[in-house]
Amino acid sequence: MARVKGFLFTVGFMIFCAALLTLIVIIFSTTYQEDKRFSEIVALDRLQTLDNSIQHSIKEAFTSYAGINVTFRKEDNPDFTDVMFNETIPNNVDAFNFNLDYIKLLVESEYNYTFLNVSHIKETLPLLVEPYNILYTHNFANNQIQIIPEDASPTSMLKGYRFVVTNLISTECQVQNIYVNGIFIVEIEASESDPFGNPNCIKNFVIDPDKNNKFSIGIPPDLFTIEISNGGGVTITNDQGGSPKVASILYLDPNIDYNKTKVVLPGSVIRISDPYLKVYRKDSIRIL
Repeated sequence: MARVKGFLFTVGFMIFCAALLTLIVIIFSTTYQEDKRFSEIVALDRLQTLDNSIQHSIKEAFTSYAGINVTFRKEDNPDFTDVMFNETIPNNVDAFNFNLDYIKLLVESEYNYTFLNVSHIKETLPLLVEPYNILYTHNFANNQIQIIPEDASPTSMLKGYRFVVTNLISTECQVQNIYVNGIFIVEIEASESDPFGNPNCIKNFVIDPDKNNKFSIGIPPDLFTIEISNGGGVTITNDQGGSPKVASILYLDPNIDYNKTKVVLPGSVIRISDPYLKVYRKDSIRIL
């Protein structure tokens, strides 16, 4: 009987020890997982802080040196919501490119798991209106502005354009316009100097954005031209010389969601690949 009791005691003690050991393992494992999770949260927060810092730096460089003013407004025409790009062409972006290179050098030398993809920005300085995928960009010579909408169908959010051009050498308005009638709005105002004075040339049309449309101002062959085709794509060319100021206003549907509308430097500008977390993230740069 004593031997049976001793055996049962031994078995019970072994079960108790096994249970205690299991509990210790569970506690240790839970603590380890919590510590690991905490470390991951801290690291992810650090990545977010880095991303935000880069975003802020590039946006500040754009605002100060890119020579493009971007605004979102509803004042001029209650029937539309406007996104306006305002700049001089040709636009000197050397200072912006210099600051962009400096930010890239600083970030990549300090954080070797971070890469800033800025080559496409330096080449054509593109801006994308989201979520409508309307691209505002430039040619390599920087004497053209191009607006490329993904969709300019009757049901799209883009309803037309207004162009206000000042500081032209010539505002001769009698040059023949080439266009096809439709429902897409095009408004053009041009003046030689004072942007707040009466424009010397006004052109208002409703066109078919899928056809070839061309509007010219000046004395041939030195013309300032606005061409619209391919579903609302725009090419603005300054062959007059000088430095005209161009406000390109996108007429958007008034019912768009203001909170979802933004303007960004597109593409995977920021690329962060953290070897510890095995996390890869990429981001554009929000300007507006």
